Amino acid sequence: MAGLVDRMRLRFDDPVEETAFRKFYCLRFRHHTGIALLAGAILITLFALSDWMLDPDGARITIAIRLFVIVPVMLLFAWAVRQRWVDDVYESAATAVACLVAVTLAVIYVRIEDGLVRAGPGIVLLMLSTIFIIRLRFRHFAVFSLVAWASFMAVIAASARSEPALSVASSLAVSAALVLGLYGAWTRESENRREFRLF
Repeated sequence: MAGLVDRMRLRFDDPVEETAFRKFYCLRFRHHTGIALLAGAILITLFALSDWMLDPDGARITIAIRLFVIVPVMLLFAWAVRQRWVDDVYESAATAVACLVAVTLAVIYVRIEDGLVRAGPGIVLLMLSTIFIIRLRFRHFAVFSLVAWASFMAVIAASARSEPALSVASSLAVSAALVLGLYGAWTRESENRREFRLF
């Protein structure tokens, strides 16, 4: 029964065991996080080029945001995840970086012409890449995913003149990604806690 309660609330009673699980679940995969951040920084840079092609006038600001805010933060964290001093703040820092990317992407989608068309797929891609590549315990992923969802809803609100059908369809897609992402994050952590106990 105690094991079921632990799985439901996703926390071990023993703080030492919880710390050990955090290392087992998150920190042992952080080199993957570093690689993913480098790849993400490259993709963000390439999307800056697409901003310019789609909206040369509006792209001046969006390219600056991509190249001078998002990319440096991602590269800095890609370096930081390999440092021992980041162990204690790894999840909080990763969550903050992911939230920053979600919010700044929302700003880009508002600024660029027809940004709403790209906003839905962009936010969904960010959610999926975060859950599959950056190992965060459920509560940290929940904070990020809710910030990402709220950022997209802000794009919808700022794009009041867009087609209602597109707004509805995009909202449903991002909301579905939120629900599925939360369920996937909870399920994976729950199963990993059970696996951890078997060692």
